Amino acid sequence: MRVLVWILVIGLLALDWAALRDIAKGEEDLWAEYVIVAVSVVVLARLLEMEYRRRRAGRSSDEGGTGT
Repeated sequence: MRVLVWILVIGLLALDWAALRDIAKGEEDLWAEYVIVAVSVVVLARLLEMEYRRRRAGRSSDEGGTGT
């Protein structure tokens, strides 16, 4: 599962790189590039949130469980 997430992240960053290059060059129709960047920001934010929750859950179970 972790390998799949890393492949997804690397793929999204590659798509972002290409989209941002087209935006910087001033291509004619930039609608698709802006959609790629927006979708990848949402997906990467969700992946970061999932990782944060996973680490936080792991830390809270290691603390001894005072239950407060």
